[in-house]
Amino acid sequence: MINNIILSPLSQFEVVNLIGLNSPLLGNLHISITNISLYSIFILIILIGLHLLGNNENKIIPNK
Repeated sequence: MINNIILSPLSQFEVVNLIGLNSPLLGNLHISITNISLYSIFILIILIGLHLLGNNENKIIPNK
């Protein structure tokens, strides 16, 4: 059961492991997606989308 009560104000900044992958190959490789990395991926997708929408297709002078 997950406790949804925030006990202290700093608990909202806790880094939580969402998806993890442990592999005995390549020297015990451990890859995990945390809440911070998920937020970073969302921001990266938004920034790339804004860049692609606003790049004016490599034209110096915009069209009317």
